[in-house]
Amino acid sequence: MVWLKLLAVIAASVLLVWSFPFLWEIGIAAIFGACFWLFARPPQNRPPADDGQP
Repeated sequence: MVWLKLLAVIAASVLLVWSFPFLWEIGIAAIFGACFWLFARPPQNRPPADDGQP
């Protein structure tokens, strides 16, 4: 499912750059931002960590 989201973001970025060639920097930034968002966030099903506070 993550790969499907990543593919969708890349496809949207390619379409953006294809339609507006002067926006290629925004497309590259969107790809890097999407990769960071997809792979740096914690898993959805894991409960929050116990920090030891009462």
